Amino acid sequence: MFHNYFKTALRSFWRQKGYTLINISGLSVGLACSILILLWVQDELKVDQFHEQGPQLYQVMRHVTFSDGQIYTWMSQPMPLAQMMEKEIPEVLDAELVNWSNDYLIRVGDQAFRESGHVVDSAFFEIFTFPLIVGEASEVLKDPASIVISESVAIKCFGPDWRNKALGQILTVNNDEEVKVSGVFRDVPDHSTLRFDVVFPIGRFLSKNKWLEHWGNSSLQIFVRLAENADVNQVNQKITDMIDKNHQHANAQVFLHPYQDIYLRSNFRDGKLVGGRIDYLRIFSLVPLVILVIAAINFMNLATARSGKRAREIGVRKVVGASKSAVFQQFMGESMMLSFFSMSVAVLLVELALPAFNEMMDKTIAVNYLSPVYLLSLLGIALFTGFISGVYPALMLASFNVVNVLKGTLAYQFKGALLRQGLVVFQFTLSILLIIGTLTIYQQIHFIRTKNLGLDKDNLLYLQLEGPMQEQYETFRTELLRQPGILSVTTSSQDPLSVGNNTTDPTWEGKDPNSQILISIINANYDFVETMKMELVAGRSHSRDYGTDTANYIINEVTAKVIGKENPIGIT
Repeated sequence: MFHNYFKTALRSFWRQKGYTLINISGLSVGLACSILILLWVQDELKVDQFHEQGPQLYQVMRHVTFSDGQIYTWMSQPMPLAQMMEKEIPEVLDAELVNWSNDYLIRVGDQAFRESGHVVDSAFFEIFTFPLIVGEASEVLKDPASIVISESVAIKCFGPDWRNKALGQILTVNNDEEVKVSGVFRDVPDHSTLRFDVVFPIGRFLSKNKWLEHWGNSSLQIFVRLAENADVNQVNQKITDMIDKNHQHANAQVFLHPYQDIYLRSNFRDGKLVGGRIDYLRIFSLVPLVILVIAAINFMNLATARSGKRAREIGVRKVVGASKSAVFQQFMGESMMLSFFSMSVAVLLVELALPAFNEMMDKTIAVNYLSPVYLLSLLGIALFTGFISGVYPALMLASFNVVNVLKGTLAYQFKGALLRQGLVVFQFTLSILLIIGTLTIYQQIHFIRTKNLGLDKDNLLYLQLEGPMQEQYETFRTELLRQPGILSVTTSSQDPLSVGNNTTDPTWEGKDPNSQILISIINANYDFVETMKMELVAGRSHSRDYGTDTANYIINEVTAKVIGKENPIGIT
Protein backbone atom coordinates (compact mmCIF):
# COMPACT_ATOMS: atom_id res chain seq x y z
CA MET A 1 0.00 0.00 0.00
CA PHE A 2 2.69 2.48 1.01
CA HIS A 3 4.62 1.56 -2.13
CA ASN A 4 1.61 2.59 -4.20
CA TYR A 5 1.26 5.83 -2.23
CA PHE A 6 4.91 6.59 -2.93
CA LYS A 7 4.57 5.96 -6.68
CA THR A 8 1.34 7.99 -6.83
CA ALA A 9 3.03 10.90 -5.03
CA LEU A 10 6.04 10.87 -7.38
CA ARG A 11 3.75 10.85 -10.42
CA SER A 12 1.78 13.75 -8.98
CA PHE A 13 4.97 15.72 -8.31
CA TRP A 14 6.23 15.03 -11.82
CA ARG A 15 2.94 16.08 -13.46
CA GLN A 16 2.86 19.32 -11.46
CA LYS A 17 6.52 20.35 -11.64
CA GLY A 18 5.91 24.07 -11.14
CA TYR A 19 3.63 23.53 -8.16
CA THR A 20 6.10 21.08 -6.61
CA LEU A 21 9.05 23.43 -7.18
CA ILE A 22 7.21 26.33 -5.53
CA ASN A 23 6.30 24.21 -2.51
CA ILE A 24 9.80 22.78 -2.07
CA SER A 25 11.39 26.22 -2.54
CA GLY A 26 9.13 27.86 0.04
CA LEU A 27 9.52 25.12 2.60
CA SER A 28 13.28 24.68 2.11
CA VAL A 29 14.05 28.41 2.50
CA GLY A 30 11.84 28.57 5.60
CA LEU A 31 13.46 25.47 7.05
CA ALA A 32 16.98 26.75 6.28
CA CYS A 33 16.30 30.08 8.01
CA SER A 34 14.82 28.28 10.99
CA ILE A 35 17.77 25.89 11.29
CA LEU A 36 20.30 28.75 11.16
CA ILE A 37 18.47 30.66 13.88
CA LEU A 38 18.16 27.57 16.06
CA LEU A 39 21.88 26.82 15.59
CA TRP A 40 22.65 30.34 16.80
CA VAL A 41 20.33 29.97 19.82
CA GLN A 42 21.92 26.61 20.68
CA ASP A 43 25.39 28.13 20.39
CA GLU A 44 24.46 31.00 22.71
CA LEU A 45 23.12 28.58 25.32
CA LYS A 46 26.49 26.78 25.40
CA VAL A 47 28.46 29.81 26.63
CA ASP A 48 30.30 29.09 29.91
CA GLN A 49 28.58 25.73 30.35
CA PHE A 50 31.78 23.70 29.85
CA HIS A 51 33.34 24.34 33.27
CA GLU A 52 33.39 21.15 35.33
CA GLN A 53 32.77 23.08 38.56
CA GLY A 54 30.36 25.50 36.89
CA PRO A 55 27.48 25.15 39.40
CA GLN A 56 29.89 26.11 42.21
CA LEU A 57 31.32 29.19 40.45
CA TYR A 58 30.04 32.70 41.12
CA GLN A 59 31.09 36.22 40.28
CA VAL A 60 31.12 38.78 43.07
CA MET A 61 28.93 41.77 42.22
CA ARG A 62 27.69 44.80 44.15
CA HIS A 63 24.70 47.11 44.10
CA VAL A 64 25.72 50.70 44.91
CA THR A 65 23.03 53.17 46.00
CA PHE A 66 23.66 56.86 45.34
CA SER A 67 22.21 59.90 47.07
CA ASP A 68 19.69 60.47 44.29
CA GLY A 69 18.25 57.00 44.88
CA GLN A 70 19.70 55.39 41.77
CA ILE A 71 21.17 51.92 42.16
CA TYR A 72 24.02 50.78 39.93
CA THR A 73 25.28 47.20 39.70
CA TRP A 74 28.98 46.61 39.06
CA MET A 75 31.30 43.66 38.58
CA SER A 76 34.45 45.49 39.73
CA GLN A 77 35.42 44.99 43.39
CA PRO A 78 38.07 46.11 45.89
CA MET A 79 40.98 43.72 46.18
CA PRO A 80 40.78 43.19 50.01
CA LEU A 81 37.25 41.80 49.61
CA ALA A 82 38.61 38.56 48.13
CA GLN A 83 40.95 38.01 51.05
CA MET A 84 38.23 38.72 53.59
CA MET A 85 35.76 36.33 51.93
CA GLU A 86 38.29 33.48 51.93
CA LYS A 87 39.17 34.18 55.56
CA GLU A 88 35.73 34.74 57.10
CA ILE A 89 33.28 32.73 54.95
CA PRO A 90 33.76 28.93 55.36
CA GLU A 91 31.61 28.19 52.28
CA VAL A 92 34.06 30.10 50.06
CA LEU A 93 36.76 27.63 48.98
CA ASP A 94 38.52 30.07 46.65
CA ALA A 95 38.16 33.77 45.89
CA GLU A 96 40.11 34.55 42.71
CA LEU A 97 41.19 38.04 41.64
CA VAL A 98 41.16 38.62 37.88
CA ASN A 99 41.91 41.93 36.17
CA TRP A 100 40.10 43.16 33.08
CA SER A 101 41.37 41.93 29.73
CA ASN A 102 44.35 43.78 28.24
CA ASP A 103 46.48 43.44 25.14
CA TYR A 104 50.14 42.55 25.67
CA LEU A 105 53.05 42.72 23.27
CA ILE A 106 54.81 39.35 23.50
CA ARG A 107 58.32 39.20 22.06
CA VAL A 108 60.56 36.18 21.54
CA GLY A 109 63.77 36.75 19.62
CA ASP A 110 62.97 38.84 16.53
CA GLN A 111 59.28 37.91 16.60
CA ALA A 112 56.57 39.98 18.28
CA PHE A 113 52.88 39.20 18.74
CA ARG A 114 50.03 41.11 20.33
CA GLU A 115 47.92 38.85 22.54
CA SER A 116 45.01 39.42 24.92
CA GLY A 117 45.41 38.28 28.49
CA HIS A 118 44.56 38.50 32.17
CA VAL A 119 46.42 38.87 35.44
CA VAL A 120 44.95 36.19 37.72
CA ASP A 121 45.21 34.62 41.16
CA SER A 122 47.11 31.40 41.79
CA ALA A 123 44.15 28.96 41.71
CA PHE A 124 42.75 30.21 38.39
CA PHE A 125 43.38 26.98 36.48
CA GLU A 126 42.08 24.92 39.38
CA ILE A 127 38.59 26.42 39.51
CA PHE A 128 38.07 27.14 35.80
CA THR A 129 38.18 24.36 33.20
CA PHE A 130 40.90 25.65 30.89
CA PRO A 131 42.94 22.43 30.51
CA LEU A 132 46.71 22.63 30.69
CA ILE A 133 48.71 20.71 28.09
CA VAL A 134 52.00 21.43 29.83
CA GLY A 135 52.29 22.23 33.53
CA GLU A 136 50.28 21.57 36.69
CA ALA A 137 47.27 23.73 37.55
CA SER A 138 48.43 24.18 41.14
CA GLU A 139 52.00 25.17 40.17
CA VAL A 140 52.01 27.25 36.95
CA LEU A 141 51.09 30.56 38.63
CA LYS A 142 53.26 30.36 41.74
CA ASP A 143 56.25 32.23 40.31
CA PRO A 144 55.42 35.98 40.02
CA ALA A 145 57.74 36.23 37.00
CA SER A 146 56.03 33.48 35.00
CA ILE A 147 53.58 33.40 32.11
CA VAL A 148 51.13 30.73 30.95
CA ILE A 149 50.41 30.78 27.21
CA SER A 150 47.84 29.21 24.91
CA GLU A 151 48.65 26.48 22.44
CA SER A 152 48.27 28.96 19.56
CA VAL A 153 50.78 31.36 21.13
CA ALA A 154 53.16 28.45 21.77
CA ILE A 155 53.03 27.52 18.08
CA LYS A 156 53.62 31.16 17.06
CA CYS A 157 56.59 31.55 19.39
CA PHE A 158 58.25 28.13 19.21
CA GLY A 159 56.90 26.41 16.11
CA PRO A 160 55.12 23.06 15.74
CA ASP A 161 57.66 21.36 18.03
CA TRP A 162 56.77 23.70 20.92
CA ARG A 163 56.17 20.82 23.39
CA ASN A 164 59.93 20.26 23.56
CA LYS A 165 60.84 23.95 23.62
CA ALA A 166 58.27 26.14 25.35
CA LEU A 167 58.66 25.31 29.04
CA GLY A 168 61.19 27.57 30.75
CA GLN A 169 61.67 29.89 27.77
CA ILE A 170 61.98 33.64 28.40
CA LEU A 171 59.49 36.03 26.77
CA THR A 172 59.56 39.82 26.85
CA VAL A 173 56.27 41.56 27.65
CA ASN A 174 55.60 45.11 26.42
CA ASN A 175 59.34 45.55 25.77
CA ASP A 176 60.09 46.10 29.46
CA GLU A 177 59.50 42.91 31.43
CA GLU A 178 60.89 39.39 31.10
CA VAL A 179 58.82 36.38 32.12
CA LYS A 180 59.34 32.62 31.99
CA VAL A 181 56.91 30.18 30.38
CA SER A 182 55.56 27.93 33.14
CA GLY A 183 52.71 26.24 31.27
CA VAL A 184 50.66 25.92 28.09
CA PHE A 185 46.86 25.64 28.03
CA ARG A 186 44.49 24.56 25.29
CA ASP A 187 43.05 27.44 23.30
CA VAL A 188 40.09 28.97 25.12
CA PRO A 189 36.87 27.67 23.53
CA ASP A 190 34.61 30.09 21.71
CA HIS A 191 31.87 29.46 24.30
CA SER A 192 33.71 31.37 27.03
CA THR A 193 33.12 34.88 28.32
CA LEU A 194 36.69 34.93 29.61
CA ARG A 195 38.80 35.24 26.45
CA PHE A 196 42.60 35.23 26.66
CA ASP A 197 45.79 33.88 25.11
CA VAL A 198 48.23 34.66 27.92
CA VAL A 199 47.90 34.60 31.72
CA PHE A 200 50.15 36.25 34.34
CA PRO A 201 50.30 35.69 38.13
CA ILE A 202 48.79 38.60 40.00
CA GLY A 203 51.61 38.98 42.54
CA ARG A 204 53.87 41.27 40.51
CA PHE A 205 50.87 43.29 39.31
CA LEU A 206 49.76 43.97 42.89
CA SER A 207 53.27 44.90 44.03
CA LYS A 208 53.44 47.56 41.29
CA ASN A 209 49.97 48.93 42.06
CA LYS A 210 49.76 49.42 45.82
CA TRP A 211 46.68 51.60 45.41
CA LEU A 212 44.71 48.41 44.76
CA GLU A 213 45.02 47.55 48.46
CA HIS A 214 42.54 50.27 49.46
CA TRP A 215 38.88 49.44 50.01
CA GLY A 216 37.93 52.62 48.15
CA ASN A 217 39.35 51.34 44.86
CA SER A 218 37.34 48.82 42.87
CA SER A 219 39.35 47.77 39.82
CA LEU A 220 39.35 43.96 39.83
CA GLN A 221 36.93 41.13 39.25
CA ILE A 222 36.44 38.45 41.90
CA PHE A 223 35.28 34.91 41.11
CA VAL A 224 34.54 32.50 43.92
CA ARG A 225 34.15 28.74 44.19
CA LEU A 226 31.69 27.63 46.85
CA ALA A 227 31.55 24.30 48.61
CA GLU A 228 29.27 21.80 46.89
CA ASN A 229 26.46 21.97 49.45
CA ALA A 230 26.78 25.69 50.18
CA ASP A 231 23.60 27.81 50.29
CA VAL A 232 24.31 30.88 48.16
CA ASN A 233 21.55 32.87 49.88
CA GLN A 234 23.19 32.35 53.26
CA VAL A 235 26.56 33.36 51.81
CA ASN A 236 25.00 36.52 50.37
CA GLN A 237 23.66 37.43 53.81
CA LYS A 238 27.16 37.10 55.26
CA ILE A 239 28.95 39.19 52.62
CA THR A 240 26.34 41.86 51.85
CA ASP A 241 27.88 44.58 54.06
CA MET A 242 31.58 43.66 53.86
CA ILE A 243 32.51 46.75 51.84
CA ASP A 244 30.41 49.12 53.98
CA LYS A 245 32.16 47.88 57.13
CA ASN A 246 35.55 48.79 55.68
CA HIS A 247 34.79 51.87 53.58
CA GLN A 248 32.67 54.77 54.80
CA HIS A 249 29.76 55.91 52.60
CA ALA A 250 30.26 53.02 50.17
CA ASN A 251 26.54 52.14 50.26
CA ALA A 252 27.41 48.82 48.60
CA GLN A 253 25.48 45.59 48.82
CA VAL A 254 27.74 42.68 47.88
CA PHE A 255 26.24 39.51 46.40
CA LEU A 256 27.14 36.45 44.33
CA HIS A 257 25.83 35.93 40.82
CA PRO A 258 26.09 32.46 39.18
CA TYR A 259 29.01 32.51 36.79
CA GLN A 260 27.19 30.39 34.21
CA ASP A 261 24.44 33.05 34.09
CA ILE A 262 26.74 36.01 33.49
CA TYR A 263 26.53 35.85 29.70
CA LEU A 264 22.76 35.46 29.41
CA ARG A 265 21.34 36.89 32.65
CA SER A 266 23.31 39.83 34.02
CA ASN A 267 21.28 42.98 33.30
CA PHE A 268 20.30 44.76 36.50
CA ARG A 269 18.07 47.79 36.87
CA ASP A 270 17.62 49.52 40.23
CA GLY A 271 19.18 46.55 41.97
CA LYS A 272 16.89 43.97 40.35
CA LEU A 273 17.81 41.34 37.78
CA VAL A 274 15.78 42.21 34.67
CA GLY A 275 17.19 39.70 32.20
CA GLY A 276 19.94 40.11 29.67
CA ARG A 277 20.89 38.39 26.47
CA ILE A 278 18.42 35.63 27.31
CA ASP A 279 15.62 38.01 26.25
CA TYR A 280 16.97 38.03 22.70
CA LEU A 281 17.19 34.25 22.73
CA ARG A 282 13.56 33.95 23.77
CA ILE A 283 12.49 36.24 20.95
CA PHE A 284 14.64 34.54 18.34
CA SER A 285 13.46 31.12 19.51
CA LEU A 286 9.97 32.11 18.39
CA VAL A 287 11.10 33.39 14.98
CA PRO A 288 11.74 29.88 13.50
CA LEU A 289 8.24 28.83 14.55
CA VAL A 290 6.76 31.91 12.87
CA ILE A 291 8.76 31.24 9.70
CA LEU A 292 7.68 27.59 9.61
CA VAL A 293 4.03 28.56 10.14
CA ILE A 294 4.24 31.03 7.25
CA ALA A 295 5.79 28.38 4.99
CA ALA A 296 3.22 25.79 6.11
CA ILE A 297 0.29 28.12 5.46
CA ASN A 298 1.71 28.86 2.03
CA PHE A 299 1.79 25.09 1.38
CA MET A 300 -1.79 24.67 2.65
CA ASN A 301 -3.13 27.47 0.49
CA LEU A 302 -1.45 26.11 -2.63
CA ALA A 303 -2.71 22.59 -1.89
CA THR A 304 -6.30 23.64 -1.25
CA ALA A 305 -6.35 26.03 -4.20
CA ARG A 306 -5.43 23.15 -6.49
CA SER A 307 -7.78 20.66 -4.86
CA GLY A 308 -10.22 20.74 -7.77
CA LYS A 309 -7.55 19.33 -10.10
CA ARG A 310 -7.33 16.18 -8.01
CA ALA A 311 -11.03 15.82 -7.28
CA ARG A 312 -11.70 13.26 -10.03
CA GLU A 313 -8.69 11.20 -8.87
CA ILE A 314 -10.15 11.12 -5.37
CA GLY A 315 -13.63 10.34 -6.67
CA VAL A 316 -12.41 7.39 -8.73
CA ARG A 317 -10.36 6.06 -5.78
CA LYS A 318 -13.39 6.22 -3.53
CA VAL A 319 -15.62 4.54 -6.13
CA VAL A 320 -13.24 1.58 -6.32
CA GLY A 321 -13.24 1.23 -2.56
CA ALA A 322 -10.73 3.67 -1.07
CA SER A 323 -11.75 4.75 2.43
CA LYS A 324 -11.57 8.26 3.80
CA SER A 325 -8.62 7.27 6.00
CA ALA A 326 -6.74 5.84 2.99
CA VAL A 327 -7.15 9.09 1.05
CA PHE A 328 -6.03 11.03 4.16
CA GLN A 329 -2.95 8.83 4.49
CA GLN A 330 -2.09 9.32 0.82
CA PHE A 331 -2.12 13.10 0.98
CA MET A 332 -0.39 13.24 4.37
CA GLY A 333 2.26 11.00 2.84
CA GLU A 334 2.71 13.45 -0.04
CA SER A 335 3.03 16.29 2.44
CA MET A 336 5.66 14.38 4.44
CA MET A 337 7.59 13.55 1.26
CA LEU A 338 7.65 17.22 0.26
CA SER A 339 8.73 18.14 3.78
CA PHE A 340 11.65 15.69 3.74
CA PHE A 341 12.67 16.76 0.21
CA SER A 342 12.58 20.35 1.43
CA MET A 343 14.61 19.45 4.52
CA SER A 344 17.32 17.91 2.31
CA VAL A 345 17.50 21.11 0.27
CA ALA A 346 17.45 23.19 3.49
CA VAL A 347 20.44 21.29 4.91
CA LEU A 348 22.35 22.05 1.73
CA LEU A 349 21.37 25.74 1.95
CA VAL A 350 22.50 25.85 5.58
CA GLU A 351 25.87 24.38 4.68
CA LEU A 352 26.32 26.95 1.90
CA ALA A 353 25.17 29.88 4.06
CA LEU A 354 26.98 28.92 7.27
CA PRO A 355 30.34 30.64 6.52
CA ALA A 356 28.64 33.96 5.76
CA PHE A 357 26.31 33.51 8.74
CA ASN A 358 29.27 32.89 11.07
CA GLU A 359 31.04 35.98 9.80
CA MET A 360 27.94 38.11 10.24
CA MET A 361 27.22 36.83 13.76
CA ASP A 362 30.90 36.60 14.80
CA LYS A 363 30.52 32.89 15.50
CA THR A 364 32.31 29.67 14.64
CA ILE A 365 29.27 27.40 14.47
CA ALA A 366 30.01 23.98 12.96
CA VAL A 367 27.38 21.34 12.27
CA ASN A 368 28.07 17.75 13.32
CA TYR A 369 25.89 15.85 10.87
CA LEU A 370 26.52 12.56 12.69
CA SER A 371 25.27 13.88 16.01
CA PRO A 372 22.15 11.94 17.12
CA VAL A 373 20.73 15.12 18.66
CA TYR A 374 21.14 17.02 15.39
CA LEU A 375 19.66 14.20 13.29
CA LEU A 376 16.70 13.76 15.64
CA SER A 377 16.14 17.53 15.62
CA LEU A 378 16.04 17.61 11.82
CA LEU A 379 13.69 14.63 11.81
CA GLY A 380 11.41 16.31 14.34
CA ILE A 381 11.33 19.60 12.43
CA ALA A 382 10.61 17.79 9.15
CA LEU A 383 7.77 15.76 10.72
CA PHE A 384 6.32 18.84 12.41
CA THR A 385 6.47 20.87 9.20
CA GLY A 386 5.01 18.04 7.13
CA PHE A 387 2.17 17.53 9.61
CA ILE A 388 1.06 21.17 10.00
CA SER A 389 1.46 21.72 6.26
CA GLY A 390 -0.52 18.67 5.18
CA VAL A 391 -3.10 17.93 7.83
CA TYR A 392 -5.72 20.44 6.69
CA PRO A 393 -5.40 19.79 2.91
CA ALA A 394 -5.46 16.02 3.58
CA LEU A 395 -8.61 16.27 5.72
CA MET A 396 -10.28 18.51 3.17
CA LEU A 397 -9.44 16.29 0.19
CA ALA A 398 -10.43 13.11 2.07
CA SER A 399 -13.83 14.60 2.88
CA PHE A 400 -14.84 15.16 -0.77
CA ASN A 401 -18.30 13.76 -1.58
CA VAL A 402 -18.06 11.20 -4.40
CA VAL A 403 -21.41 12.14 -6.00
CA ASN A 404 -20.57 15.85 -6.09
CA VAL A 405 -17.11 15.12 -7.48
CA LEU A 406 -18.44 12.97 -10.32
CA LYS A 407 -21.20 15.50 -11.08
CA GLY A 408 -18.56 18.25 -11.30
CA THR A 409 -20.31 20.38 -8.66
CA LEU A 410 -17.46 20.34 -6.14
CA ALA A 411 -16.66 24.00 -6.53
CA TYR A 412 -20.13 24.98 -5.44
CA GLN A 413 -20.29 22.60 -2.53
CA PHE A 414 -16.92 23.29 -0.98
CA LYS A 415 -17.26 25.64 1.99
CA GLY A 416 -13.60 26.06 2.99
CA ALA A 417 -12.98 29.33 1.17
CA LEU A 418 -13.43 31.37 4.34
CA LEU A 419 -10.78 29.36 6.16
CA ARG A 420 -8.35 29.71 3.26
CA GLN A 421 -8.89 33.46 3.25
CA GLY A 422 -8.28 33.53 7.00
CA LEU A 423 -5.03 31.60 6.55
CA VAL A 424 -3.90 34.06 3.87
CA VAL A 425 -4.65 37.01 6.18
CA PHE A 426 -2.82 35.30 9.06
CA GLN A 427 0.17 34.53 6.81
CA PHE A 428 0.42 38.13 5.64
CA THR A 429 0.04 39.39 9.21
CA LEU A 430 2.99 37.28 10.39
CA SER A 431 5.04 38.37 7.38
CA ILE A 432 4.29 42.04 8.05
CA LEU A 433 5.27 41.63 11.72
CA LEU A 434 8.62 40.12 10.68
CA ILE A 435 9.18 42.95 8.20
CA ILE A 436 8.34 45.57 10.84
CA GLY A 437 10.75 43.89 13.27
CA THR A 438 13.50 43.89 10.63
CA LEU A 439 12.94 47.58 9.82
CA THR A 440 12.94 48.47 13.53
CA ILE A 441 16.28 46.72 14.07
CA TYR A 442 17.69 48.44 10.97
CA GLN A 443 16.61 51.84 12.29
CA GLN A 444 18.18 51.12 15.68
CA ILE A 445 21.47 50.14 14.05
CA HIS A 446 21.32 53.25 11.84
CA PHE A 447 20.71 55.40 14.95
CA ILE A 448 23.71 53.88 16.72
CA ARG A 449 25.93 54.45 13.70
CA THR A 450 24.86 58.06 13.12
CA LYS A 451 24.31 59.31 16.69
CA ASN A 452 26.28 62.41 17.63
CA LEU A 453 28.88 61.15 20.10
CA GLY A 454 30.29 64.55 20.96
CA LEU A 455 33.50 63.79 19.08
CA ASP A 456 34.54 62.92 15.54
CA LYS A 457 35.66 59.30 15.36
CA ASP A 458 36.32 59.33 11.60
CA ASN A 459 40.01 58.97 10.67
CA LEU A 460 40.83 58.55 14.36
CA LEU A 461 43.33 55.81 15.26
CA TYR A 462 43.73 54.44 18.77
CA LEU A 463 46.73 52.40 20.01
CA GLN A 464 48.39 51.53 23.28
CA LEU A 465 51.56 53.19 24.51
CA GLU A 466 53.90 50.39 25.55
CA GLY A 467 57.33 50.12 27.09
CA PRO A 468 59.72 53.03 26.42
CA MET A 469 57.07 54.90 24.40
CA GLN A 470 55.41 55.94 27.66
CA GLU A 471 58.54 57.64 28.99
CA GLN A 472 59.52 59.06 25.59
CA TYR A 473 56.06 60.18 24.54
CA GLU A 474 57.06 63.71 23.43
CA THR A 475 59.77 62.33 21.13
CA PHE A 476 57.33 59.79 19.75
CA ARG A 477 54.66 62.47 19.27
CA THR A 478 57.07 64.78 17.45
CA GLU A 479 58.08 61.97 15.10
CA LEU A 480 54.46 61.11 14.38
CA LEU A 481 53.58 64.72 13.55
CA ARG A 482 56.32 64.71 10.92
CA GLN A 483 54.49 61.99 9.03
CA PRO A 484 52.29 63.21 6.18
CA GLY A 485 48.59 62.80 6.90
CA ILE A 486 48.89 62.96 10.72
CA LEU A 487 47.26 66.18 11.91
CA SER A 488 47.20 65.77 15.67
CA VAL A 489 48.45 63.42 18.41
CA THR A 490 47.38 63.03 22.02
CA THR A 491 47.08 60.44 24.79
CA SER A 492 44.37 59.47 27.23
CA SER A 493 44.02 56.93 30.01
CA GLN A 494 41.06 55.26 28.30
CA ASP A 495 39.16 54.96 25.06
CA PRO A 496 36.81 57.99 25.18
CA LEU A 497 33.98 55.82 23.80
CA SER A 498 34.38 53.23 26.56
CA VAL A 499 35.20 54.94 29.85
CA GLY A 500 35.37 52.57 32.80
CA ASN A 501 37.08 54.84 35.36
CA ASN A 502 34.65 56.67 37.63
CA THR A 503 34.58 58.12 41.13
CA THR A 504 32.38 59.89 43.67
CA ASP A 505 35.32 61.77 45.23
CA PRO A 506 35.16 65.18 43.45
CA THR A 507 33.90 68.02 45.66
CA TRP A 508 33.08 71.65 44.91
CA GLU A 509 31.74 74.70 46.68
CA GLY A 510 28.12 74.12 47.63
CA LYS A 511 28.12 70.33 47.21
CA ASP A 512 26.16 68.42 49.84
CA PRO A 513 28.79 66.43 51.78
CA ASN A 514 26.37 63.50 52.06
CA SER A 515 25.59 63.32 48.34
CA GLN A 516 27.26 60.76 46.11
CA ILE A 517 27.52 61.70 42.44
CA LEU A 518 29.24 59.29 40.08
CA ILE A 519 31.56 61.05 37.62
CA SER A 520 33.45 59.29 34.82
CA ILE A 521 37.04 60.45 34.39
CA ILE A 522 39.61 60.40 31.60
CA ASN A 523 43.19 61.48 32.24
CA ALA A 524 43.98 63.26 28.98
CA ASN A 525 47.06 64.93 27.52
CA TYR A 526 47.39 68.22 25.72
CA ASP A 527 45.59 68.45 22.35
CA PHE A 528 42.95 65.94 23.44
CA VAL A 529 39.99 68.23 22.68
CA GLU A 530 41.46 69.25 19.33
CA THR A 531 42.31 65.68 18.30
CA MET A 532 38.81 64.43 19.18
CA LYS A 533 37.27 67.50 17.51
CA MET A 534 35.16 68.16 20.58
CA GLU A 535 33.21 71.39 20.77
CA LEU A 536 33.91 73.64 23.74
CA VAL A 537 30.90 75.71 24.79
CA ALA A 538 32.92 77.69 27.35
CA GLY A 539 36.52 78.07 28.50
CA ARG A 540 39.54 76.59 26.76
CA SER A 541 41.34 73.29 26.36
CA HIS A 542 44.53 72.34 28.21
CA SER A 543 47.56 74.19 26.90
CA ARG A 544 51.31 73.83 27.26
CA ASP A 545 51.42 77.59 27.75
CA TYR A 546 49.85 77.22 31.19
CA GLY A 547 51.90 75.25 33.68
CA THR A 548 48.99 75.00 36.14
CA ASP A 549 46.84 73.13 33.61
CA THR A 550 48.09 69.83 35.01
CA ALA A 551 45.73 70.48 37.95
CA ASN A 552 42.78 71.73 35.87
CA TYR A 553 39.70 69.89 34.64
CA ILE A 554 37.47 70.10 31.60
CA ILE A 555 33.89 69.03 32.34
CA ASN A 556 30.94 68.27 30.10
CA GLU A 557 27.57 70.02 30.13
CA VAL A 558 25.89 67.36 32.28
CA THR A 559 28.50 67.78 35.02
CA ALA A 560 28.10 71.56 34.82
CA LYS A 561 24.35 71.18 35.45
CA VAL A 562 25.04 68.88 38.41
CA ILE A 563 27.43 71.43 39.93
CA GLY A 564 24.63 73.97 39.60
CA LYS A 565 26.75 76.98 38.67
CA GLU A 566 25.67 79.23 35.82
CA ASN A 567 29.32 79.72 34.92
CA PRO A 568 31.48 76.90 36.34
CA ILE A 569 34.71 78.22 34.76
CA GLY A 570 37.32 78.75 37.47
CA ILE A 571 35.60 77.01 40.38
CA THR A 572 37.57 74.50 42.43
